[in-house]
Amino acid sequence: MKLLSIIILCVAVILTGCSLPAVKSEKIEAIPNKIKELDVVIWMGQLPTKFFVKDTDREAYSSNCRKSLLKQLPSIFHKNGILIKSIYIDTSSTGLVKESRELLKNSNSPYLLLLTVRGYTTGTLKSKTDLWSMNFQADLFDTQMPKIVWKSHPSIGLDTNDFDQSTAFFSAQIINGLKKDGLIDLKTDSAVDQEGKIIRGFSHWQIN
Repeated sequence: MKLLSIIILCVAVILTGCSLPAVKSEKIEAIPNKIKELDVVIWMGQLPTKFFVKDTDREAYSSNCRKSLLKQLPSIFHKNGILIKSIYIDTSSTGLVKESRELLKNSNSPYLLLLTVRGYTTGTLKSKTDLWSMNFQADLFDTQMPKIVWKSHPSIGLDTNDFDQSTAFFSAQIINGLKKDGLIDLKTDSAVDQEGKIIRGFSHWQIN
C-alpha cells in the first residue's frame, strides 16, 4: 500500500510539472478579422550578471537564447497558421519608446507584437539560486490605428540547455493566448511544433 501511494504521488508530480502553455491574457479591442500575419519586436535586454561567473558566459547564454528565438518563433507561428513577416530582437536594451514608435510606424504588417522583458523568476535548488525564467509583457498593436488590442505575460524558461524547447514553449504561450481570446484560428486545441505535436513544457516556466 505504501509503495502504491508513492507511485501515485510520483505520477501526480509528473502530470502537474508537464503542462500545456498558458498565460494570463486580455483582449483590449475587437479586431475585424482573425490575425494571419504580424511583425515581432523583442526588447530582451541583458541577463543579470550575478548569475554568471564571467561576462562571456552571460553573453553566450543570451546569444543562444536569441538565436533560438529567431529560429523558433517564425517556424512555430507559421506551423500554426500565422506568418511572421519580420522579427527584430535587441539584447542590449529592455525597450526604448522612441525606437518602438519608429518600428510601429514602419511596420508593413497589420499587427505588431511587442515583447518587452519585465523581470526574472529565480529558484533555489541545493542551496544554489539560478535563473528560472525571463518574464515578458506582450503588447499586440493594430498598426493602422495604432493602438494595443491585446496583452499577455509570457515567459522563457532559462534553467535549460535546450533553448529550442523553452522558446517553443514561449511561442506556444503566445499562440494559445491569442486563440483563447479569439484573435486567431487554430486547427488544433493547442499550439503545435514543427512536427505537428502539441507543445508541452514545465509549469514553473509559466509565470502567470
